Amino acid sequence: MASFKHIALLGKGMLGSAVLSQLLDQGFDVTLFTRSKSSVKDLPSGVQVAEVDYSSLSSLIDALKGKDAVVSTVAPAAIPEQKIIIDAAIEAGVKRFIPADFGALSTDPLAKDLPIHIPTTQIRQYLAEKAADGQIEYTVFSNGLFMELIFSVPFFFDHVNRKVELVDNGENPFSVTTVASIAKAVTNLLKNPEGTENRIIFIHDMTVTQAQLVRLVKKHLLSDPEWTETKVDAAVELQKSLESFAREGFNLVNGAGLLRSALCGGKYASAYKNVENERFGLELWTEKELDAFVASKIQ
Repeated sequence: MASFKHIALLGKGMLGSAVLSQLLDQGFDVTLFTRSKSSVKDLPSGVQVAEVDYSSLSSLIDALKGKDAVVSTVAPAAIPEQKIIIDAAIEAGVKRFIPADFGALSTDPLAKDLPIHIPTTQIRQYLAEKAADGQIEYTVFSNGLFMELIFSVPFFFDHVNRKVELVDNGENPFSVTTVASIAKAVTNLLKNPEGTENRIIFIHDMTVTQAQLVRLVKKHLLSDPEWTETKVDAAVELQKSLESFAREGFNLVNGAGLLRSALCGGKYASAYKNVENERFGLELWTEKELDAFVASKIQ
C-alpha cells in the first residue's frame, strides 16, 4: 500500500501541533481545518488552511476533496462532530480516517461504558460500520495517558502545593506516551500504512505508577517541604465519580476523578502488555529518560 500524501489535520492543540510539525518534517502536504482562519496563529510555512463549517456536509466535502487521509485531534467536546466529518470524508473519497481517540482506556471493552469514553466509542463503532461496508478505512491509536497532561493538570499529584492522593497506594501501572511519540507514530503510519487498516494500534513510551512519578518529582524539587499524602480506594473513588456524572453531568472534577481512579485502580487494561512501537519507529523509554522528562517539567 502506497503512503498517503495529502493530509487533512483537524485540531491544533497540544497533540495537533505535534502532529503538524512531524507531518511537515516528513514532507506531507498538510491542510489544517478550522472554523475561522483568523483564529489560527503562528503556523509553520507550507501549511494550507481550510475554513470549514463543521455542521455543513457540503462544506466539509468540498474541503476534503483530494485528501488521502484525515487525522483528527479535536478536543473532547467536539468528538461527536466527527460523525459528519466521516460522512463527508467518504463522499470526498478519503481513504483513511484516524479519529480523536488517542486514549488510555477508551479501547478497553470493560471501560467502553464509562461516561468519558461513550463519545469515542460511538465514533469508533461508526467507523467500523463504514469500514465493514468498504466505504473508508480507519486506524485507532491507543497510546496511554499523555505524559504532558500529568504535569499540566494536578489530578495525579499537585507538585506545586506538595499534595497527592495515592490511589490504591499508587502501585498499579499504567501506560504513558508523550505527544511527540504519538505524532511520530501517526506520521510513520501515514508513510507506510500497509497492514494498519481497520485496526486498533497500541503504543506507549513506557508504563509507570503514580507512586513512581511522585518519587521522581520529590527527587527533583528544588526545595523539600513536607507533602500532604492521603490514600484513597480506587473502587470507592470510581463510584463517587460515576454518581457525580449521573447527578451533574461532566465537569472537570468528576472527569479527572474518574480517569485517575480508572487508570490507577488496576481494574482496567491501562498498562499495555503488547505494543507495536518498533513498527512505528518508537523505542521504549528507560528509567533514565523518564527521570529526565520529570526533571524538565518541574524545574
